[in-house]
Amino acid sequence: MKRRVHLDSSIVILFFIVVVIAFTTAFIYREVRGDTITRLVEADEDFNVLVTVSQGEGAEKQLLSSHVLMYAPLTGRAALFHVPGKTGAILPSLGRTDRIEEIYRQEGVDAYRSTVEDLLGAEVPHYLSLSVDGLEALVDTLGGVQLFLPTSVDQYVSPDSVHGTPDSVGTGGAAEAAPARVMLPGGTNRLDGAQAKAYFTLDDSEEFREDAAGRRNEFVRELISEMTRRAVLLSHDEVSALLYRHVETDLDERSYQSLLEELGNLYEESVVVSEVQGAKREVTVAGEERTLLFPHFEGRWLQETVSQVRDSLRSPEAAGEPGRTIEVQVLNGTTEAGLARRTTDLYAGLGTFEMREPANAPHSEFRETIVVDHGGEGGAARRVADVIRAQRIETVDPGQQQGADFEVSEETSQETIPSGDDPDREGPRREGADE
Repeated sequence: MKRRVHLDSSIVILFFIVVVIAFTTAFIYREVRGDTITRLVEADEDFNVLVTVSQGEGAEKQLLSSHVLMYAPLTGRAALFHVPGKTGAILPSLGRTDRIEEIYRQEGVDAYRSTVEDLLGAEVPHYLSLSVDGLEALVDTLGGVQLFLPTSVDQYVSPDSVHGTPDSVGTGGAAEAAPARVMLPGGTNRLDGAQAKAYFTLDDSEEFREDAAGRRNEFVRELISEMTRRAVLLSHDEVSALLYRHVETDLDERSYQSLLEELGNLYEESVVVSEVQGAKREVTVAGEERTLLFPHFEGRWLQETVSQVRDSLRSPEAAGEPGRTIEVQVLNGTTEAGLARRTTDLYAGLGTFEMREPANAPHSEFRETIVVDHGGEGGAARRVADVIRAQRIETVDPGQQQGADFEVSEETSQETIPSGDDPDREGPRREGADE
């Protein structure tokens, strides 16, 4: 005879109470703990995010663009630092010197993030990695991205890169075996997802590589601006959840949503694109000749630039007054060719100065960096000097002709390069500026 088991109703009620308390506690903890991005923003802590776009899979995977988004919540200012996949570096895990994009292809985006972190000398704890299909979905969600094309585009791309008819892109239709034709008129265009995908995958051969990099830089900048304007839409629960499925990231879904929301506080007009500056060299890798971009001064110049950009983003003073422009010209007072150009690039990368063309000083034997203030505004001159830690500032009569200033004083330019026949052994701070 079977015995019936009777459960005390009080035990059942107690069980449900325990379950409710457990779920409530977990929910409250999650709400109080917040997410990674929210905690950083509330603490006014700067953060950097690696953003990549790629196409293909496995051994055929190709890195199309690589940027580090540097953001300062305190000021709402940001910078995009372009890190070309062709940048050369010693890659210990591969046991050779090669393009850093090989790390991305062979070891994945997180290993690539760590490589970029070492290259820039700055923490890059988070990453967002989009395929070209993910890029297409994002652009369509935004309702398109507006882009100015200086010239018309008429080029064929691989049928694996874009879905469309052989005659044009963006008109719909099934993918064809024949190459797809990308046709876009010069001037202002609003690209939909398919057009954006095609535009991003245009010829990346050696002949067109520099053009491709500049084209993608401008597109990514406009994409970030569009995301800033549409942040309310993107951070909607359903929309962010949809986009999250198209991105590979270390952020959890809630942190990703908070990042999309925070973009609404970004001052889009302040976003500048900085570049890795370096020299191209031919290197033999596994019997193959490859062109690699090696950062100047063994990477010290690059790390100094990143540091200056970071400080500039965080400083309210560096942002300057709305509508206030500080013109800066760098003069090379050394015997080292190219220093004025590289220092000009450093200032330009900060996004707070209007740069004139660099030039040579009256002679190349100056022993210190001098900032010449033609406006009579000490604060602005100090900002210029602080970028390169120049100690000497001279003020001239604003009514004087600038050319006369150069003729009157031999000390209107830069310092002498420290002794040594290998300039890469020296640091980057060797030039001054004329304001």
